[in-house]
Amino acid sequence: MKNKKISKVVLSVLTSMSMLSSYSAMVFAENTTQGATSQVAHEYDLVKLDRNGDLIVNGSFDNNGASWSKTGTGTFGNDNGNYYGKLSSNSNNAAVYQGVSFKKNTDYVVKGKVKISNAKGQVFLAVKNGQLSAGLKDNNGKTIETTISSSEDKAGQYQDVEFTFNSGDNTSGSIAFIKWTERNGNQDIIDEEVWIDDVSVKAVSDASEDDQYEMVWADDFNENQLDTSNWDYELGSIRGVEQEHYVNDPENVYVKDGQLVLQVTNRDKEDQYKNPRGNRQVIYNSGSVRTHGKREFLYGRIEMKAKLPKGKGAFPAFWTLGSDFTLDGRISSEQGASWPVCGEIDIMEMIGAENEDLNGKSNKKVYQTLHAGSATDVDHSKSISTYTLPEGIFNDDYHIFGLNWSKNKMEFYVDNKIVGSIDYSNNEEYKRCFNRPQYIQMNLATGGNWAGDAGDNLAGQKYEIDYVYYGQNAQQKTDSKEYYENAIKINGEHDVTMTEGETPNLLEGVTSDQDSILDYSIDNEYSFKSKGGLTSVDLVCSGKNDKQSLKKLKPGKYNLYYTARSSTDSTKPSTRRAVILTVLPNDKQDLIELDRELIKNGSFENGTNPSSGYEINSRTSWQVTNARFTKWPGCSYEGSWCGFLPENNRNANIYQTVNLKKNTKYKLKAKVQLTEVGQTMFVNLKKNAQYLVNNNEVTVKCTEENKGQYQDIELDIDTGDQESIFNGKNSTDLTVCFMKWTESTSDATYKGKVFVDNVSLTEVTNEDDNYNLVWADEFNESELDKKNWGYELGHIRGLEQQHYTNSKDNVYLEDGNLVIKATNRKTEDQYEVTQGDTTRKVIYDSGSVRTHGKQEFLYGRIEMKAKLPKGQAVFPAFWTLGSDFHLDGNIAQGIGWPDSGEIDIMELIGNGTAGGVNGNKQVYQTLHYGTNGEDDGKYAGHGTCYTLPSGIFNDDYHVFGINWSKGKIEWYVDDQIVRTVDYSDDQRALECIDRPQYIEFNLALGGAWPGAAGENLAGTKFEVDYVRYARNEQQQKDADTFYANAYKISGEKDVTMTEGDMPDLLAGITVDEGTVVDYSINDEPMFTNVGGNTHVSLLCTGKDDQEALKSLKPGTYNLYYTVYEKGNTTAARTRREVLLTVEERIFEKDLEKSGLELNGFVGDTLDTIKLPEGWVFENPKEKITKDTKEVSVKYSGIDGKVGTALINVQERAQIIAGENSKYDVKDSKPLKITMNVSKGNVLKVFVNGKELDTKYYTIENVSNKVNIILSEEYLKTLDSGEYTIKITSTLGNVETVFTVSNSKSTSSKPDTGKDDNTNQKQTTDKKDDANNKTNNVTTTVVKNTTQKSTKTGDQTPVELLTMGCLVSLLAIIILKKKKVF
Repeated sequence: MKNKKISKVVLSVLTSMSMLSSYSAMVFAENTTQGATSQVAHEYDLVKLDRNGDLIVNGSFDNNGASWSKTGTGTFGNDNGNYYGKLSSNSNNAAVYQGVSFKKNTDYVVKGKVKISNAKGQVFLAVKNGQLSAGLKDNNGKTIETTISSSEDKAGQYQDVEFTFNSGDNTSGSIAFIKWTERNGNQDIIDEEVWIDDVSVKAVSDASEDDQYEMVWADDFNENQLDTSNWDYELGSIRGVEQEHYVNDPENVYVKDGQLVLQVTNRDKEDQYKNPRGNRQVIYNSGSVRTHGKREFLYGRIEMKAKLPKGKGAFPAFWTLGSDFTLDGRISSEQGASWPVCGEIDIMEMIGAENEDLNGKSNKKVYQTLHAGSATDVDHSKSISTYTLPEGIFNDDYHIFGLNWSKNKMEFYVDNKIVGSIDYSNNEEYKRCFNRPQYIQMNLATGGNWAGDAGDNLAGQKYEIDYVYYGQNAQQKTDSKEYYENAIKINGEHDVTMTEGETPNLLEGVTSDQDSILDYSIDNEYSFKSKGGLTSVDLVCSGKNDKQSLKKLKPGKYNLYYTARSSTDSTKPSTRRAVILTVLPNDKQDLIELDRELIKNGSFENGTNPSSGYEINSRTSWQVTNARFTKWPGCSYEGSWCGFLPENNRNANIYQTVNLKKNTKYKLKAKVQLTEVGQTMFVNLKKNAQYLVNNNEVTVKCTEENKGQYQDIELDIDTGDQESIFNGKNSTDLTVCFMKWTESTSDATYKGKVFVDNVSLTEVTNEDDNYNLVWADEFNESELDKKNWGYELGHIRGLEQQHYTNSKDNVYLEDGNLVIKATNRKTEDQYEVTQGDTTRKVIYDSGSVRTHGKQEFLYGRIEMKAKLPKGQAVFPAFWTLGSDFHLDGNIAQGIGWPDSGEIDIMELIGNGTAGGVNGNKQVYQTLHYGTNGEDDGKYAGHGTCYTLPSGIFNDDYHVFGINWSKGKIEWYVDDQIVRTVDYSDDQRALECIDRPQYIEFNLALGGAWPGAAGENLAGTKFEVDYVRYARNEQQQKDADTFYANAYKISGEKDVTMTEGDMPDLLAGITVDEGTVVDYSINDEPMFTNVGGNTHVSLLCTGKDDQEALKSLKPGTYNLYYTVYEKGNTTAARTRREVLLTVEERIFEKDLEKSGLELNGFVGDTLDTIKLPEGWVFENPKEKITKDTKEVSVKYSGIDGKVGTALINVQERAQIIAGENSKYDVKDSKPLKITMNVSKGNVLKVFVNGKELDTKYYTIENVSNKVNIILSEEYLKTLDSGEYTIKITSTLGNVETVFTVSNSKSTSSKPDTGKDDNTNQKQTTDKKDDANNKTNNVTTTVVKNTTQKSTKTGDQTPVELLTMGCLVSLLAIIILKKKKVF
């Protein structure tokens, strides 16, 4: 494609997405089965090219000789619209010509009209090579040419010309009309003018076996999605100043109705950006697909059938690039060919116009072009042809666009018409660029350098592709096979799986030819995201020498490209194979390995590589004096760069500037190779590369034993504290130097070369890098783990413009991330905040989570991996505060800020007032501490700022952490240590910082420091992949020592109480003797986000605040226990958090707990019924009626707390029948008493106070009554007389008498029961309390009688009766005697 390689910018924007769903085995052209056409499924045949037609394009020279070429004084002209070719006068050398394609050994006829101005003139009609430098020969070996002569009668008149020739072994050539003579030759020829018009070239016969093509590969796009075994995506912004962003979204690339559709859509406003290579706005999304790494093609017919889009700046293309192309930086530049060295064949390009033709842009015109070169971006392009559709535009219907590609020759065709050809057999550069495998690409660009500004109405335009076919004839197959037999081979490549953090040998099992160099590149195409501005696919690992990048790969899928290149011929095409690399998560939850290396690019691998050759004057981070860098084979490790101090040089130096601390020891290591015995060189530490620092230098010598071999060099550096070096500062910039120096111009040092590689400089420390994981949260669950995290809520700090909530809109887990997201706050809930003279409105909701009271941290590595938000005054933070902090007034027993200590591990200020233009790429590291609320510590408040080398922190995930030891903290970003503070000399720092801390993540928006927040920050996210905490051995020991001496607390647990109670919340809590424990309660769990400036409140300040405890409403609260020592203001307090649940006081629950039964009797008042403690009747003197059921009660200790009591209303027990019954033994009828209760209500039966055994009576239910029946067995035991019977029941007791008439007397009475000791005396109309059950109001019913019966078993009345009877009998006998006498 024209003008598309203006600038090669490697964009370091790292993104994350999952794109391709499958990958199948690669099949390349050389491996294709050479069978019948039917073996490859395809709907159509390749179009049959019209070779009986005219080989000449535009034989009438329209459009000022379009498709024709000229040389010398050849030109084109027109008279009144009639165009022609012209060979001008006053010239000995002029020609017009056109390249055409031939079939071998075929007869052709050239026809045309030629007008010569004078009678003695002549012109040659010849068939020559592409550059007219040599004539072609026919099948008899004769030069193909003829002479056209003038005459008196022909002069000034067009004559018809016809010339027949045989093409011989030629497949292409130029039809040329040539005027030529020696410079001082035939004057008639010099003076003549020649006009040429109406030229045609046609085959005499079309018989040729070369038109027999077998289908090798085809894609008819008949599946429901793109076949990713054939196609890959080109993604991001690639070429020139085009105005599209290539994406893999199904809106832009999809298969439907048997067509591959590439469609333009509007890019979301927030994702549009300025093209980095120009000043045009990227306003569209579009699609680009290619077969790179999956299919490659060499010689044959490559054909597409498609309907093209239309419109201003629409720029569809069908083209190829060399299979070893470096993909615009996605593959290491050393592992392939740059553009246009790789070669590019533009089979079809169209530049759309708004209407019809405009400045060469047209919806009916397509271009065919070649791009080739021998150096990066040096393009020797050639326009092969331009074809204009005779009628309509290419958007009206489907058309065929193709290339017939043979060795050294190409034909381009549209539909069945050959529109252009080229024979490049005599062009060595073209042969090198085009006789090599190519991959196919189809894309729909919008605008650009050539296309101009894209129209604003291109959304919806489609590039609809029906099929892409590839076929070969016999000769093309033969030539292709020959190429692959001699090409570099790769074997053993396959998909690879590795684990995050490892550095496997990805070349294991993969082999290439002996004289080749095999390496690999890895890109992150599978992580590409279409949204987010200028997103891209990037090279993430440059090869086998880039182990650090391999180790840093995060879990996911990657493209792994193997490339084998010649070790001896840099012009030979490389061989490329693509597989999938899968990186699995590291379940060990390792921390990132910190890079303590101070030398940057110690392997010299990073830097711009030369377009050719093996030397260059610059590499990243290094400087030279009379030196350079090289990768000559044999001078360094295979394929790698090194520093080079050249031969025949007295003074040469390679050096790098590093910042070193005074009075500090460092270890410098390197590999150095010298080439001349007796040669020396120096490795040293200097100031400004001139002044030796503290005698830090080592001399390296070359001996017979180490000549030409790398030596391991070490230099033990002690920086000292020389004032002239450090100028009163703790650190300064010094230079690590590798130098050769001699005064001689003939000694070994002068003559010898020096190679330097693998330079390393590290501080000598006792740092233990073996860390044991203590705690981690990977955020892999569906919800935030409340055992680890609580919320900070409401508006907390200064002029920030967010309201922290616990809404899942603002804090949630997604795809293994904790996401804190900003959303717009409802208008009715917005409010203003003021600080000093500044007032701002809180317009956003956001999130803040912290481990306070749940997890705390002391010494060790605290590390987070996250993708940060971007935008004006966004203010994300990852930080810690002392565990005994009072939470901005929400804990009464806490320590205030900054006395509690604060460690800001990461803060970012987005672009804007404070962040400036680099805000989104800078993070800050700060300590805060002091005394009595003042941030005045020695190391407090003066943070450092780290700037990301490329891109912004929103592009991808980065690691942020601290390595915290007693008295010292190291901050790091990714694996780079960015700040170190040793505060062991500051007692206040040790008191404030070296105490347990809790972690907090928050996303603030605006504030006193960041300035006013932008208005478009809704949707901004702070995405946290993990947070991990680990300690090394010393950190563990120091933490154990601290906790051994810290205040202890035990027994804390979640508590439940009932509303209105005042429980002892310290019950069961134990602490050390001499310490105090107290508590605070706040309402964080019941926070509401509705209603303006809502907040969390301290509701109970401790054990002496019982009224506040009693007043707590039902709900869940945070209960914080704090242990401290009275009067000690420096020691860290111990804090524990539990949940306090206050249950609502409900009458029914209290009743259930009490076990009381609410039984009431008709006629009694309500206060006769006992209620649960604290509850009273609202109307206690209200009388109970049969209709009483629901009665209002209230809890006296809580104002307004009411309930409803359900009263079980009952009537008292009564005797319905059987009162004052009489029993006569002679009647033999049992004695029965009927009551108005049921059997279940009856408790016991007493006769004359003694409980009657149940065997002497029965109880039977009769309807809603009960009968108590005394057995005859029992009644017969009774003497005649009156007896009292009492029946107890749950509804009260009843009592009556019965009379026994029994003439029989027994001397032995059975034991019928036990005494009723509680009722020995008969009472009248009194309550029998002794037999009352709890909750029952019972009444004894007593029937008044005038006669008392004798007690059962009382014999005294019987004796008196007997005596009376004997007296009566004696009186009767006396009377009878008197009567007789």
